Amino acid sequence: MWSEEQATQPSTIPAGLSEIERELAHPRLSARFYDPALEHSYLREQQLAARLHNRIVVCIVAAIFDVIIISEIRASPEVLGLSALLRFAVLTPAALAYVVLDWRGLLTKWIPLIVATLLIAPTMIAALEAARTTSPSALANFTSVPLLLLAVIACRLGMRQIVTINAVSCLSYIWTVLNAPFVPPDMEASLILKDLAICIGTLVFAWRIDLRDRKVFLFTSQAVLGREMLAAQNRTLARLSQVAALTGLGNRRCFDETMATFWAAAAAKPATITLILFDIDCFKQFNDALGHQAGDECLGAVARTVARCLRDERDILARYGGEEFGIILPNTSIEEGCAVAERVRLAVLDRALPHPGGGPHHVITISLGVATVLAPGQTSSSLVEAADQQLYLAKRHGRNRVEGARQRVRLEALK
Repeated sequence: MWSEEQATQPSTIPAGLSEIERELAHPRLSARFYDPALEHSYLREQQLAARLHNRIVVCIVAAIFDVIIISEIRASPEVLGLSALLRFAVLTPAALAYVVLDWRGLLTKWIPLIVATLLIAPTMIAALEAARTTSPSALANFTSVPLLLLAVIACRLGMRQIVTINAVSCLSYIWTVLNAPFVPPDMEASLILKDLAICIGTLVFAWRIDLRDRKVFLFTSQAVLGREMLAAQNRTLARLSQVAALTGLGNRRCFDETMATFWAAAAAKPATITLILFDIDCFKQFNDALGHQAGDECLGAVARTVARCLRDERDILARYGGEEFGIILPNTSIEEGCAVAERVRLAVLDRALPHPGGGPHHVITISLGVATVLAPGQTSSSLVEAADQQLYLAKRHGRNRVEGARQRVRLEALK
């Protein structure tokens, strides 16, 4: 049933749109949104989108680091056993366990921390090996360790994790450079500077990627929320286009579209549909006596009174035109329809709205016509015509009464 409250309910701007617009208006995006809820949504979306990507990157990094052991057979044979143990008994199983547990969805919020730890592990393993290495030939392998930081660019992590990985890896490498016996003193400065350059370059590149991803997230969210707001406004306009402003009920368009919907549904499953048409008796005399403003108030009072008589939300009350109204009752027999019509008639009569222009009882009364068909055996227009004929009979037989008739349905029309 249509109500005035439903028709006039204002549409609201989706939550979050104003926050997104404020973020976009800021001249330079930082590595964190100002709104905590927006930051949480971004991190959650990034984590969900990066799960498969990060699993692949971790596996590739672990595999490449495992292969490097081949070069250590000659370069640093004294730590070959330790290197194999740390690679094949610690790093590789940990990477595989992460992939399996994440694939099964058992890690959830721990994923960024685990990925960061797995990316720090190669540098830490290299530092442990370097501390036990005495062969000068290990220098060539050791100078390539900072390149492991490039894996940070490939992974999709938050800036907090990226800064942590870079800081721990960089400090670990610098400590090793200063303490490894195979590193010549005259090369310490160049190795440290190279590591710092790679670290800073990785941070800047990751920061720019994060800024780009945040802008994409903001524009995408703005577009989605904008479409939702537009859809909500369109739904509101659609409701308003089907509402008679005077009574707050569905208008003639609503009536016609509802009938069409019922008939379309009946095409798949035949159903009994009952229609009640009624209007206010001697309404012209009422307008002539009190004016059209009083007539409008009378229409609103009658509409509210009748609306309270409906059985549930399936019954549709609409203003058919002028002082005439229609009630569509799906899956209702003629007897039930006449009972509803009689309840409506008595409710309006008991309201005892004065009718100074005369009227059969000097109060507002209504006449009602009821008709029933089995859809889709006949058209909706035939149902309206039948109900209108019964309304005419109610007027002819003295007004303030109910007339009803069942429409005959031709069986061949249903085949």
